[in-house]
Amino acid sequence: TIMEVFNSRSRFTYGFRYANDQATAEDESYTADNRETSSGFHRFGVDWGYDQITWYYDDQWVNTIAKSNELKQVDNMCLVISFGVGGKSKDTPIDPRAYPTLMSVDWIEMWQPKYDGFYKFENTHNGFVMEIESASTTERARVMQWHDNGGDWQ
Repeated sequence: TIMEVFNSRSRFTYGFRYANDQATAEDESYTADNRETSSGFHRFGVDWGYDQITWYYDDQWVNTIAKSNELKQVDNMCLVISFGVGGKSKDTPIDPRAYPTLMSVDWIEMWQPKYDGFYKFENTHNGFVMEIESASTTERARVMQWHDNGGDWQ
């Protein structure tokens, strides 16, 4: 995914570009306006889940999109931090008075969620956790639920 802050500094654009199953380039992008980006440090976040991508700005949700089948297959990721110059497009003139310029990065955090081989469902009302050891998408697939009632026989 890409997250960019342009010259206006009051908005940022985020999105991604990929090749579909016919090897044709596709992309999705959005612009978040009225965001103060020019003063102090800010937190830009991307949560790349299995079936959706969620963007955050200063720990606040910005947008969530459903991932295509092509993007669901992506499991190798890398992080690129860059400082582009030259404006939003090739037609934007470069103001030489703006240089030298600086991008400061306080810290970067990346993580991969731990997967222990189980699907976990938690009832937020009573805290009961149900673990599923395997899953199926075949017709008539079902969930068998076991509950510990404290006895010898479950």
